[in-house]
Amino acid sequence: RARSRQRVIQAVVPQHRAIAVLEPQSNREATVPILMYHYIRDYIDPNDSIGTNLSVSPAVFESQMTFLEQNNYVSISPSDLANRSEILADKKPIIISFDDGYLDAYTNAYPILKKHNFFGVFYIITNKVDRENFLTRDQIIELDKNKMIIGSHTVSTSRSAGPCDRSSTHSTVLVRWPINWATSRGASP
Repeated sequence: RARSRQRVIQAVVPQHRAIAVLEPQSNREATVPILMYHYIRDYIDPNDSIGTNLSVSPAVFESQMTFLEQNNYVSISPSDLANRSEILADKKPIIISFDDGYLDAYTNAYPILKKHNFFGVFYIITNKVDRENFLTRDQIIELDKNKMIIGSHTVSTSRSAGPCDRSSTHSTVLVRWPINWATSRGASP
């Protein structure tokens, strides 16, 4: 019910994609939108409705980032939000995240984020690193060196995998990499 009372501001962008931003109900309350993307790619396949629905074209992603920049949003990390960082006080914070570690997050989203002075949170499925259509170790290191946040998603995406295979604890084996892993919380339950 509280959500239905909140005023929603929508910025409609091409291809009927929208960014919805919820306004706080009081001065003591802060609402931080979290945008979560799977694919940033041009993809429409009538035989793959899931892949199509999880895809946002680079042009649409660019228009969304332009909207956020023009409306004075600033990207924050999950730890900024959890710590109620001072950055929340006088800014319009937003979290921009990318799930699973797909290659197009690097090839398509990363340049656009840099262009608009945003950073993203990239949740990596660790057993997919260096595989076709997924981020490579070198790309992950570059993202980290350029102030992007790298988080551990899981070891695998297999629904039949045992609890150990899907745990973020086991996926932190790669913490030895020369990056700053955001491992306090994974992307999956």
